Amino acid sequence: MAPINISLMIEYFRQCHADLPGDNVDGGYVSFDFYLPEVGENPKPLTLVVLIHGGGWCTGSSDGLGTSPWALEMSAEGLAVASINYRLAPKFIAPAAIQDAKLAISFLRSRHERFKIDPDRIVAFGHSAGGHLASMIGVTRKGDGFDTCSLGEESSQVTAVVDISGITDVAALLAGPTRRDWAETWIGPPIPPPAPDRKEFALKCSPITYADRTGLPPFLIIHGNKDEAVPYDQSVQFHRKLSDAGNDATLVTIEGGMHRINIRGPVDWQRQIRKVRREFFHRLGLYQNVQPPIES
Repeated sequence: MAPINISLMIEYFRQCHADLPGDNVDGGYVSFDFYLPEVGENPKPLTLVVLIHGGGWCTGSSDGLGTSPWALEMSAEGLAVASINYRLAPKFIAPAAIQDAKLAISFLRSRHERFKIDPDRIVAFGHSAGGHLASMIGVTRKGDGFDTCSLGEESSQVTAVVDISGITDVAALLAGPTRRDWAETWIGPPIPPPAPDRKEFALKCSPITYADRTGLPPFLIIHGNKDEAVPYDQSVQFHRKLSDAGNDATLVTIEGGMHRINIRGPVDWQRQIRKVRREFFHRLGLYQNVQPPIES
């Protein structure tokens, strides 16, 4: 097997909503940067990592500083990476971002032959709001109302979830000492009755609401215990609820870690995240063509 060429200029694709056959989502779309590594001749279908950017559901993009390093790192390990975009608030409020993230999974699965990926090995991976969306992909099912596009029988389910500094309880960010303006913006302004209760709607859009389900995919949750934007305790509670239901869930605490542990802070944080992420992928058998070292 040929070794990975880390300096390889990886292939780039961008797909848009118009390419989705049978889609009837008003204003929805799939847009992504696709990284396809060099893995030698006749490789096995690649594990796909769907990378979801943060930004409080209001800012960010697929090629931002918070996602590109991870995309390059994982593609150098022999993994295909699709770094996706989604509709942003305030123009598009909840649950548009969830719908788009799940739509991306269904679309990429439906094109697995084109992109040389294994439809049974898809990982949702995100930071901050992206961690929230990755977790929502992992815990919700078609009957929950977020799968809004018809792509035949293509599922939006994933093999595993990596949630870094992710929001798991949106309702808790709408009031009190943990209130965040960007959460208010994403949920949208209060609407007079008979509109749904705002807190109830925020909980519907929260991973913690569904974490007591059984049979969920394995979760790797990474969070700094000094996070100034998303309370660390949200990950603690989310992990506890997943585990109590019998799901495979691992919580890794970055001691002293603040919110932007993906691109800021000591190099040791990055090494710790890389190490536990690789161990998680190894344990689940997600490396199909190369075996990068666990230690780095």
